[in-house]
Amino acid sequence: GINAEYGVVSTSTLVMDTSQKSAPEKKQKQTKKRKLTKPIEKDPKKRKLQRRNNQPIYNAKVIWEKARVKTLDPLLREQLFDQILDITKDLIPEMARQNGASRVLHSMLKLGSKKHKIAVFEKLKSELLDLVNDKYGHHIVAYLYKYYQKGRTVILKALYTRIRDLLTRKYPSRVIESIYIDTKATKHVIRSSLIEELYGIEFALFKVKEKRTFDTIVAQDPSKKTKILEYLSDWIISLSSKHPSVLSHTITHSAILTFFENANFSQISTVLLALEERTLHMVHTDDGSKIVCLCLDYGNTKIRKAIVKSWKGFVAKMCLEEYGHRVIAKALCTVDDTKLLRKFVVSEMIPILKQICCDKFGRFCLLVLFSVTTKFFPPKYLELFRIKKVPSQEDPKQMVPASKKDHETRRKELLLTLIDPLIQLSTTYTYLLLTSNFAKDVIYQTILYLANDPTKQKLILDAIVKIVDPPEDAYIEDDQNNEPIDKEPENQNQSDPKNTRVTKKKKNRKSSCDKHKT
Repeated sequence: GINAEYGVVSTSTLVMDTSQKSAPEKKQKQTKKRKLTKPIEKDPKKRKLQRRNNQPIYNAKVIWEKARVKTLDPLLREQLFDQILDITKDLIPEMARQNGASRVLHSMLKLGSKKHKIAVFEKLKSELLDLVNDKYGHHIVAYLYKYYQKGRTVILKALYTRIRDLLTRKYPSRVIESIYIDTKATKHVIRSSLIEELYGIEFALFKVKEKRTFDTIVAQDPSKKTKILEYLSDWIISLSSKHPSVLSHTITHSAILTFFENANFSQISTVLLALEERTLHMVHTDDGSKIVCLCLDYGNTKIRKAIVKSWKGFVAKMCLEEYGHRVIAKALCTVDDTKLLRKFVVSEMIPILKQICCDKFGRFCLLVLFSVTTKFFPPKYLELFRIKKVPSQEDPKQMVPASKKDHETRRKELLLTLIDPLIQLSTTYTYLLLTSNFAKDVIYQTILYLANDPTKQKLILDAIVKIVDPPEDAYIEDDQNNEPIDKEPENQNQSDPKNTRVTKKKKNRKSSCDKHKT
């Protein structure tokens, strides 16, 4: 590597020499660093304790295990919470972002005294927006709003002007939903102040003390109606395509229902394409079920088919829900494609037909196929089931009914699949259906429907006669498990009232579906 003539070392040889020497030097440095570091703890609990600030948080959890007992004396619990505050005075923001430690703050806000709530709030009020976006921190913000009333204005000020953006995120949307459904917020301006931010930027920036709704805004300035509806439609389309899980919140249902009730047919048709496969997220609330019913009214054949197909596997659950049964009943009296309904709706109803008949809400899904009258349905149901008129495809100025098929034809086609299971149910569980306050209407309508088929009608009537006037050798079914009771032995002492068996049912005796589950 040395030039003998000039006594100069070449640069190429220098690079090679340094590269050869650098490799072992690096290894020596690495070995030195490894010797300096502590050995890695294999036990995960001990490894957690080695982290910074974890020892005081661990001690706080140990005290919390004693403080969270419900039967504990309130004075003793207050002393334990004081100890937790002394240990973790400056670590509350860090605890709010941890899975286990955040539960300590939950109990302190729920069971603690006023000074404990103030101490937690003072440490977290500057980090509310960061906590709202955190996996565990957003629960702390919701608890602060629920249990510390004096901090509500500070929390709302932190959220205002950002409601539209926060509703598109998973964790912040939960906090806004908990604020919206709060019982005290219903009679206050809070609900309207949250929803009005979805109407436009000006309503988010300029707040008023009075309650503002869509109707009051349009009454003051009618020119704002088109801008608000355009703003709402853009938000609904982006929400359904990018953030479908947020569609399950009540606040989003209120905003979407406002759009459907005030928009024209062309504006609604653009939103229907985005919501056709997302209706399952909305059937569990009052406003959400109304939205799905409107989608069935205004949707064409293709959209209705996509909506009904999206319910696959959930029809049985929807039939027994407080608001979901409305959607099923609306589909049965609106959708013209009865083959589609038999495949995706009726086929899932047949296995739980007994529960549907005896259920407070499920019976409406069957009664809608017999008669839609005030005898069984309240006025709000009749308004919901009424077929709306939509613009004709040939002439948009001409209004035509949304459903072309006659209701009488539709119900006959659907009952072709349901009538035989209903007859079998009526003959097998006759006593249960007759004594149930909800199922008796179903069996009554089934008998009336079979007036043109006396042979099938006689099967149900004979089963009823056996219960009303049973033969001497007939057994009486047990009311608890629907099984026959053995006859009393002949040699039993009949004079003793304790030994006599009751063989007659009391009149007007109520029976519920839960007692007769098979």
